[in-house]
Amino acid sequence: MDKILITGGSGLFGSNFALRQNKHFKIFLVQNKKKIFFIKKPSNVFILKEKINNKNNIKKLFDQIKPDHLIHAAAITDLEFCEKYKRLATITNYNLTKDISNECNKRNCNLIFLSSDQLFNGTHNYYSEKSNTSPLNFYSKLKIRSENYIKKNLKKYLIIRTNFFGWGTDYRSSFSDNIIFKLKKRKKISILKDVSFNPLSLKYLCESINKLIIKKKIGTYNISSSKELSKYKLAEKIADKFKLNKNFLKPVSLNNLKSKVIRPRNMSLSNIKLSKIYKVPSINIQINNLFKEYNNKYYINFKKNKNNEKN
Repeated sequence: MDKILITGGSGLFGSNFALRQNKHFKIFLVQNKKKIFFIKKPSNVFILKEKINNKNNIKKLFDQIKPDHLIHAAAITDLEFCEKYKRLATITNYNLTKDISNECNKRNCNLIFLSSDQLFNGTHNYYSEKSNTSPLNFYSKLKIRSENYIKKNLKKYLIIRTNFFGWGTDYRSSFSDNIIFKLKKRKKISILKDVSFNPLSLKYLCESINKLIIKKKIGTYNISSSKELSKYKLAEKIADKFKLNKNFLKPVSLNNLKSKVIRPRNMSLSNIKLSKIYKVPSINIQINNLFKEYNNKYYINFKKNKNNEKN
């Protein structure tokens, strides 16, 4: 059974991948400052406390685990933070990627890098893997720098461009968490009405990455739903399925967002390349599955206390 080492193991992706794919791989999660918590930890999932803040620590981690694959999901994803603290963002989002890439190259370890759908200026839609990038903010620029370094220096790699939703952790809420739990408490929530994307739920994101690993694919892949929609429209669909009051959803425009960060209006990705390997279900099927998992208490493994739905 192949061993997968995941950086950013405390995050939305890392925790989901471990719970959903542990029957296929032996999974090692590198936790950050937030401690990983599972109500019932699978026997094939191992939580590591080792730091990866320098080359020596990364080398020791590789010596200890000897991974077949490394999924690099550790990153600062707060756009505002990256724009304000560029030096720290560069250390975490680019320099760390370089160090991990170099170690993967030495060890012949397959690197899977979680990139972003924010690599373009948003004047078009359904960007393909071959579309010219044109970043609008510092976070995006670092993702592109990381991608370029990986492409130049590694032969065994997967670059995953994506955006996702699904069950988050007790300490880190996702897009869908915010919608569901705030509407349950009848709290108003502002959602962008003029920003389009085509995210994939974490269940199917993990499945598609599994498929790419097993088939030993290399290169860049867009992992997304097939049809774009606005963030507000997705929020409405989630509210409808969970039978929540949509009147608490407040549509807002990107123009009125109080932010110094420039964001693209359209982040939709073409998944034609992926569709030849993995059939992506419709967004409605994805939301139906999200609802099914909630009713089956699947999501409780991410929450310490079901009644503490503070998101």
